[in-house]
Amino acid sequence: SAIRKHAIALSDKRDTIAVFDFKTEEAHTEYGIGIAEILRAELAALRDLVITVPRQRLQNVAAAQGWRSQTDVVDDATAIEIGKRVRADRVVVGSVVQFGKTLTVNARAIDVATGDIKAAPSLRVNNKDEQASTSAMLVARDLLNALPVERPHGKTKGFKLMPQFASVLAD
Repeated sequence: SAIRKHAIALSDKRDTIAVFDFKTEEAHTEYGIGIAEILRAELAALRDLVITVPRQRLQNVAAAQGWRSQTDVVDDATAIEIGKRVRADRVVVGSVVQFGKTLTVNARAIDVATGDIKAAPSLRVNNKDEQASTSAMLVARDLLNALPVERPHGKTKGFKLMPQFASVLAD
């Protein structure tokens, strides 16, 4: 709509977010990849407000730096460095840890310019295959709700209205 386009124009710039595959410890590798993919898909749906760095682009930059894959990135500082190379405003890193029957998913959204952690949701669930995709969706939702990425009013429950959009969308 014209109002939405005007609101987006007021924001000056879309944030660029790079989501790294989540590391896994004692959990299936596909859980970490799956959670990151769900998060990328959710962010990609916000294409008017954010730019999501494609997974393959992260893989290519990681390979150029000597890592086998972007999952091998071992610390926040390295993720931030790769984030700078792909011109991201924020990077999202995380882990999936299994202790017995409990699966814990931790995520962090890090500001590339400052190194500050902007959001750090965590979720624990019983580790059953039928719950794995549900837990991935919940973590993605919690992280999206915690990220300083806000959708226009009425788009999705749980997201706040950006202050600069309030007067435009209230008309």
